[in-house]
Amino acid sequence: MNAIRYALSGAFVVVLVFVALANAEVVTLALWPKALAPLLGESPSLRMPLFVVIAGALCFGLGLGLIWEWLRERPYRVETAALRRELEASRRKLEAPTPQAAQHEQDTHARARSTALAPSQTAPAGGLTEPSVKAP
Repeated sequence: MNAIRYALSGAFVVVLVFVALANAEVVTLALWPKALAPLLGESPSLRMPLFVVIAGALCFGLGLGLIWEWLRERPYRVETAALRRELEASRRKLEAPTPQAAQHEQDTHARARSTALAPSQTAPAGGLTEPSVKAP
């Protein structure tokens, strides 16, 4: 799976390099059209290679789309957080011992202690008995 990802990433980089080499001519980016420049004063402009303009536009559009989607999905994240809190509260409620369960656990432990402390009246299952100690 990693090999496929690396192969596709490498192919994408090669395509980007070819696009950059094919569009290496320098272009001028002006803030205002030439017709509005006399009305608004001097129009600021930048000179840069075309592939930088293309890459910058792609990055700007990608960033704007990511921010837009993050803002659009906020209600879903809020709802998910509320449901997660509700689920955790339900789990804590289920795991918390009830008074009846606590009493049952105390009774069980008390019976186990009294059985362990009382002398056995019958032989244990399987016919095993306690070894007898021979006096010297």
